[in-house]
Amino acid sequence: MEIADDALVILVGPSGCGKSTFARTRFPANEIVSSDDCRRMVSDDEGSQAASRAAFAVFDALVYGRLAHGRRAVADATNLSPWSRERLREMAAEHGRPVVAIAFDAPLDLCVARQQTRERRVAAEVVELHHAHMQQALAELPGEGYTHLYIVRPKIKPRPSGPAYRYGDFPELFWDLQKDVELDPENPSVIARVLQEGDSKTLWKLIPPETLIRRFPELVLPNHLRAFWTLVIQKIKEGRSADEWSGTTTTEVRPIR
Repeated sequence: MEIADDALVILVGPSGCGKSTFARTRFPANEIVSSDDCRRMVSDDEGSQAASRAAFAVFDALVYGRLAHGRRAVADATNLSPWSRERLREMAAEHGRPVVAIAFDAPLDLCVARQQTRERRVAAEVVELHHAHMQQALAELPGEGYTHLYIVRPKIKPRPSGPAYRYGDFPELFWDLQKDVELDPENPSVIARVLQEGDSKTLWKLIPPETLIRRFPELVLPNHLRAFWTLVIQKIKEGRSADEWSGTTTTEVRPIR
């Protein structure tokens, strides 16, 4: 992607499409202006819709300030409505900054499934509404005058041949690791679920440590679990036993609905 150091980057996509994960893995934290973080700043609750008006006042001020100082600003919000994108483009135009849009065209079922790996879950009906608005946004974006417009689509791996896993199979996997059940240990959603639901013995049988280390930046995890597994990965890299460190946590195995 070609993105200037002083550009405004507008992320566009429904909840669960992977915007925030994408931003965290490609931009420094200080460049990202997140609407969820702004809600947390003003209300201590990133999910508080009642705080949205105050939160977006903070959001706009941060984006405006970075653009005024010639610094890249990554606007991490759904940005699904034409007027929300227009408001951001006007800030960039005032300071003569280029504008790049990155749109996330993810399947609805993937966006809904990703909510299951999150501490704060958006209701399925809200995700469905977001996804419908996203289809309209995809039609509108090419005509909105961006310096660059990128469309990000997830690579969907085919299900493994033979006996295949379902999310509903996971409780059984955790109890006896049935040999006739296969799962994709490279799938970020699967890895995240195993990190949250399985014990250490299960984890290292299902997910090789090298795979965990390689895919970890893509995983959507609650903050406390991300901090813990960051420590585990650090110790693995230092040559310490994975079981020694992962065995210090206790997690509950619960059915996936």
